[in-house]
Amino acid sequence: MLNAKSVRKVLCVILLAVFALSLVATSPVLAYLYRATFTVSNNGSTDYTALPVTYSPVDVDWMIANGFITTATALDTRVETLGGTAQIHMMAEDRIMAFCPSLESDSQLNWYFTTGNSALVSFPVIVGYGGNVTISDDDALELGNNFSIIFECWIPENANNTPLVYKEDAFSISVTDVGATADVMATVNATAVATVTSTGVSFGEHLVEVWADGTYLFIDVT
Repeated sequence: MLNAKSVRKVLCVILLAVFALSLVATSPVLAYLYRATFTVSNNGSTDYTALPVTYSPVDVDWMIANGFITTATALDTRVETLGGTAQIHMMAEDRIMAFCPSLESDSQLNWYFTTGNSALVSFPVIVGYGGNVTISDDDALELGNNFSIIFECWIPENANNTPLVYKEDAFSISVTDVGATADVMATVNATAVATVTSTGVSFGEHLVEVWADGTYLFIDVT
């Protein structure tokens, strides 16, 4: 969702999370090449579930060039517990991201970031807190009257009135009605409000495409 309230919500979560990362060499007899502490601390009074966290900046390109990471895609990396249980994580050029199933108030998770493991097939996509991906408003986000948006999503049975994409006072794609099936509606707020709806959408994974040709608005859910 692209709204200011969600951005503030995510920023508050990030401010409550404190990270510590220190790179240390490890014995070559272990499964990984290098290990770093990855500590997630919550110094607030709120308990969190499904909490994504980010550590940055990390110069991943430098780590690859200097042998700390053995694959060009960084797929040999892991975020794991002391006992070696891998946690959900992903890498970007300048950061390490991880997913915390739960984090109680005034507590911390003591994990490790390791490299030199067997390569993963791919990284999972870690979204923002509460399942939202947010970004600050920007002129580049203005759609105009000729555009297309394509994304994959999962529509559960309890998704009534759930926004899938939302730009405040400008554009939205939402699950608007749920019965035996769901309705997915796209709305553009311009000088006049334009709305299109795809009805009879089954629950589960779908590809959603919404586009405008300068005159008409279209939606296709497959």
